[in-house]
Amino acid sequence: MSNNTVDSAQNWVIKKRKELLEKEIVVENDENYIFKKDYLFSSSSTAAAVVMGRNANGLREWKLKNGMTLKEFEQPDEE
Repeated sequence: MSNNTVDSAQNWVIKKRKELLEKEIVVENDENYIFKKDYLFSSSSTAAAVVMGRNANGLREWKLKNGMTLKEFEQPDEE
């Protein structure tokens, strides 16, 4: 998880990241944060925004090993 947030990050992103640190769900590493415990986000976009420290569309940001986006995986006929 990025240890930085962009200046335009929404307040809820910053609060959620702080909460994850306080609860030791993520811990600081040399250059980033690492999840030490499983955490279920309410949506793929929430997860992406918190992990990346910026606004994000989870359907486009999350990718499988083969490069396919989550959107392509979930809705293959709509792309």
